[in-house]
Amino acid sequence: LRPLPAPPEFPGGLEAARHLLARGWVDSAAYHDVLWRHAVWGESFLPQRAADAAAFMRWLSGQSGDAALDDRLAGAVEAGLREVGGRWHDAVSHVPLAPLPALVFGDIQADLERRLGEARERLRAMPADGVVRYERREGGPDCASTHTANHANGLAAAALVGLAEVACWSGDASVAAEVIALVDRQTALYGGGVPRGAQTWEMPLHTPDILASARLVRLYTLAYALSGEPRHLAQARYWAWTGVPFVYLDPPVDAPVGLYATIAVLGATHWHAPFWIGLPVQWCGLVYRSALLDLARLDGEHAATWERLATGITRAGLQMTFPLDDAERRGLLPDFFHLRAQRPDGPAINPGTVQAGLPEAYGQAPLLDFRVVGPRRWRVLAPGRVTPLEDMPPGGIRLRVEPWPTTPCDVHLAGVQKAPSAITWTGAEPATHRHHAALGCLTVRLRGPGELTVME
Repeated sequence: LRPLPAPPEFPGGLEAARHLLARGWVDSAAYHDVLWRHAVWGESFLPQRAADAAAFMRWLSGQSGDAALDDRLAGAVEAGLREVGGRWHDAVSHVPLAPLPALVFGDIQADLERRLGEARERLRAMPADGVVRYERREGGPDCASTHTANHANGLAAAALVGLAEVACWSGDASVAAEVIALVDRQTALYGGGVPRGAQTWEMPLHTPDILASARLVRLYTLAYALSGEPRHLAQARYWAWTGVPFVYLDPPVDAPVGLYATIAVLGATHWHAPFWIGLPVQWCGLVYRSALLDLARLDGEHAATWERLATGITRAGLQMTFPLDDAERRGLLPDFFHLRAQRPDGPAINPGTVQAGLPEAYGQAPLLDFRVVGPRRWRVLAPGRVTPLEDMPPGGIRLRVEPWPTTPCDVHLAGVQKAPSAITWTGAEPATHRHHAALGCLTVRLRGPGELTVME
């Protein structure tokens, strides 16, 4: 009866957005020599190594509309990678798009071996009842004191998403089974509930929270990719809908910025001022946006809805971003935004949080695509667009792959337990591949667009 409104327009569109974010990476106070700050806010958020920054800048390089700026981006990428030294999960963005840096620059199989070992340790440390409980920080307030329990769905999802990612990107059946059992335990605990408890560094555990929606959508989307079970897709959809009340779908003010702005929570920090109801905190909405984009790739029935919401949230984030004439904060996302004053405020967050969903907001190929393909439900990750082709061969898969890096990069297939009998690549340059039996995955190194066929 009331369709989602059209997304807002960012002046200059995609071209202006790429230029603005590129300036944020190399011409703002977020950039410090070969390191990046998560955000600019006095002496907070010290500069650090950032593999995600390198991947984001590599995508922007050559697209900023300014040759000198492109050269600075390229130089920052190379210098930053020397600092990263293979630590592909060092990140500054709220949406680092892991494992994108490993696919573009590194070795995803080595990265997965390390992360799989860490995941097994974390699974052994999980409580037997599968409940992730809140732990009060020494000297801090008890964020569980106003909730009905000392646990909540957003707190649990934040702890479990990393485990689900490792299970999804590898082919380890035992880890996958343990993760699915944990996810189903969360459904039993929290199904049909309110998203809450994802920001206990400053919010009470009971506080309704869009970041909890985001983490839960991500968790159940990964679970569905692993299991193919309709119950997991139903939960992903449910938690996606719980994020909608936090999104302004009617303009809250008669001004350019407001439509698709996202409030973070319905509550107050530690039960005291500042009072956050109604105040956009777009970075929280952008994490939700990225979860919706992943869900849209697996949920054909509702994909248009999730994509429309995601596009609106991304463009609203661009509208809020500090402008080019702000020398210290240009291209950075404000922590929050004053709607009536139309003024950004708070810590200025690095550009990656907006950029992670920028291409999709303008109908372009994503920075990181994620698909589930074929009768074995192989999970495919690639830096660029992956299109499953209709004429799938029996006992295999056939994909159109359009990577955005101009240099060789990896396409990763998880769940490939046995070495393939044949691999065919129709691109202009030959492809190489590595099968990792212990991980249950296949990595194909290729360059440029083409069609990839993998036979069992």
